[in-house]
Amino acid sequence: KKRLDLKDETKQGVLAVMSFVLAIFFVLASAEMAGGGGRALYRAGLAIFGYGYFLFPVGLILLSISFLKPTRPNIIGNRLIGGLIFFISSLGLVNIIFRNQSGVPAGEAGGTIGYFISLPFLKLFDVYTSAVFFTAVLAIAILIVFDTTFTLEWSLFGRPVGRWFKKKKEITPM
Repeated sequence: KKRLDLKDETKQGVLAVMSFVLAIFFVLASAEMAGGGGRALYRAGLAIFGYGYFLFPVGLILLSISFLKPTRPNIIGNRLIGGLIFFISSLGLVNIIFRNQSGVPAGEAGGTIGYFISLPFLKLFDVYTSAVFFTAVLAIAILIVFDTTFTLEWSLFGRPVGRWFKKKKEITPM
C-alpha cells in the first residue's frame, strides 16, 4: 500500500486550507446557508457547545494561520492539541463569564462541555480565580498553536521596533 509522500510544508498547506474551509462551513451553518447537514450540525453544536459554538470557527482560523507559519517537522500534532486546548478552555471561560447573565440559561453559554469543564473550578475556587485560570490556559494554548513565546519587545513585520528608528551608520569615504 503506497502513501503519499508529501513535504511537511505541503501537509501544513493542506491543513491550513482545510481548517479555513471548515471555519467558513461552521459560520455558514450558523447562518442556515449550509444545507440540511449544516443545519443539523449547527443545532447539535449549539446543544453541546452553547454560544461557544462560535469559538470553533475562531479556533479553526487560528489553526489555519498557524499552519501557514513555516516550522520544523512533527509540530502539526502540537498545533492540533493546542487548538483543542484553546477550544475547551474557551468554552469554560465563556461559561464562567456569561453563566449569570440575564436571558442565558444555565449551561447554555459554554454549552454542556463548558458547563462541566468550569463546574469543578467554580465549586473549588470562585468566579474570578476560575476566570484567571481559564484565561491563562487559553494563553498557553495560543502559545502552543503558534509555537511562539511572549516577549516584551515589540516588533513590526518581524523586526524589533527599535531597529526601525535607529539611524544606520554612514560610511565616510577616506
